[in-house]
Amino acid sequence: MARPRDEDVRRQIVLATFDCVARDGVSGMSLREVARATGMSTGTVTYHFGSKRGLLLDAIDYGYWRLPPEFFELTPPDALRWVFHRYELSDEPRRTWWRFWLAVTSHAQSDPEVAQRLSRQYQSIVDRWRTCLERGMEGGHLRPGLDAAAEAARLTAYAHGLAISQLIDPSCVDWAATELSRAVEVLRVESPVAP
Repeated sequence: MARPRDEDVRRQIVLATFDCVARDGVSGMSLREVARATGMSTGTVTYHFGSKRGLLLDAIDYGYWRLPPEFFELTPPDALRWVFHRYELSDEPRRTWWRFWLAVTSHAQSDPEVAQRLSRQYQSIVDRWRTCLERGMEGGHLRPGLDAAAEAARLTAYAHGLAISQLIDPSCVDWAATELSRAVEVLRVESPVAP
């Protein structure tokens, strides 16, 4: 039987970390619990991440940076829709990620290194959306004259707020999905939806 590749092992560990932190918070997550959840040894987890802190920081990065290669082939409006879809908490993996994110955000209030990591990742989202908006205006897909930086910051804050709303009230998932779609439509050239 073939051994799993390092990337597969790391992915399993990170996903188990999302679950553990979402359920027990950052202080309740341990390398032993993550190892148990994956069926691996604590030594395997330590080998790949070094420490609980290393695992937490890598898990934050993993959750923000995983984009499929085909994402970069989408038109800007479709790319925005794809990204917004990640803010629709209609399945358990997305809900788990956002519970993880809330626990880490709370923890960051007393941990400057985690706060800095979250801030950097949040800014990376704003920057990616700004680039996507600029590309959309240049390609004639989105309304010309948008302030891409301001719009990207607004969209990021709006999407995060909608994700939190769905955690508080799971019955608003359909409404949030509609709002996220509308957020893209109002940016399109000749948008049928008033801004």
